[in-house]
Amino acid sequence: MLNVALVGLLAGSLVVGPTDGDKDKKKDTANDSPRTEANAVPGVFETAHAAQSPETIQDTYAFGRSVTASPIKFWASYAWGESESIWDVTGDEGELAVATSNGDIVTQRVNVGAQIDFLNLPIARIGAGANLTVAKNEFQAGENPSSLFSNGVGDLESDFGLQGLKVYGEARGPVAGVHAGYVFDFGSEREDGEQARALVDVDGNGTLDVELPLSINATGTVRPTASVAGDASFQPLLLPSTLSNSDGRDAINIGADFDYPSERFRLFGGIDYYMLQGIDDNEATAFDESSLDGDDIWNFMFGGGVRFNIFEIGAAAQIQTRHSNPVVENIGTTAGIGGHAGTIAPYVRISPPSIPASLFVKGAVQEEYTEFGYAIGGANSPKPSIGFTAGLTFGFQ
Repeated sequence: MLNVALVGLLAGSLVVGPTDGDKDKKKDTANDSPRTEANAVPGVFETAHAAQSPETIQDTYAFGRSVTASPIKFWASYAWGESESIWDVTGDEGELAVATSNGDIVTQRVNVGAQIDFLNLPIARIGAGANLTVAKNEFQAGENPSSLFSNGVGDLESDFGLQGLKVYGEARGPVAGVHAGYVFDFGSEREDGEQARALVDVDGNGTLDVELPLSINATGTVRPTASVAGDASFQPLLLPSTLSNSDGRDAINIGADFDYPSERFRLFGGIDYYMLQGIDDNEATAFDESSLDGDDIWNFMFGGGVRFNIFEIGAAAQIQTRHSNPVVENIGTTAGIGGHAGTIAPYVRISPPSIPASLFVKGAVQEEYTEFGYAIGGANSPKPSIGFTAGLTFGFQ
């Protein structure tokens, strides 16, 4: 690329150099117009407007490029998505289930955010921002729900309420940058109802492998209805009355990304790391949540786009992986084993040349820390079926 630039520079020097006919002409160089930003000719890889890559590419690749003339940026979006199955630990498609009943998960998300660039240097700019997420999760039971749903509870859902607030700072040059932030969890917890059934170790081998109904005897002791050994262990299964809309955990986020555009083409990518923080144990569940440690999340992204006048069309491929736990828990995935999901998200953006604003639609939906596009492959993770995010931005082109 450097060789190409040098050749172009040399070629330009030869073209504008004096010709034989010019040797006899006199020129008043004092009256020549100086080269300024207003009359400068764009270089081969310069864009037509003053812009730099936006903040966290993972969150904002569909926004366009940040306009440096607008130090304050705003955005708002709405998302809807559905997942009808999961990838099991072997990568095969499996049933999505909540409380042993198969069904579908439907999610909705609303995001609003802002960023301010408070220091612009010749080689970089320094800024800070925040993104607030409102979320709702709904479980729609299948045609043959388990006995846990036989009491007429029907579908389960969470509140449509706050999920989290992500605050971050960034340092960014014309192409690449780094960022770091913190995700505060404000989500609602799952609420549990009646004890309906239990997983029972009927053969004393230490494995809870048989599901049996529960009953309460005259002394108030909860026991499985079937006849089992007196010292047989069992774990009550609680029927959820509501779902949670977050995992209940804060997270530290660090990452780096790049966004390399020309006038027509764009290439971007990045890597983000989420260090999940601790959580108190929920005694109503079979799993000790306080034992979670090191089940952090990585997200890798690579994508590109092509611009046609006011339109930009592109796609972003993402791989998210979580250590020692499924990408999303308690939906039929296997606890204590890592998971990953590979998806691709097409997007289209409309950006009028007269104002630093954009409208966008992308085929992806935010889960909590990362997002799911259209399924490519994965393991121990939800398998996305369909979804979209649509939004409006200001300060991007």
